[in-house]
Amino acid sequence: MAAVTERITIGQITTRFLIVGDEAAGSPSLFEFDVPAGARVPMAHSHDGYE
Repeated sequence: MAAVTERITIGQITTRFLIVGDEAAGSPSLFEFDVPAGARVPMAHSHDGYE
């Protein structure tokens, strides 16, 4: 797996993109995120650019 390419922090949530673009071989990007217990988070939603 490639090194973390980008880290985005908004409030208490941190998202790390692990595989993006050409590394994904035509598949969606792979990311992980941390949400601490009790953190305020956005309501469920989707992003049209991701499967």
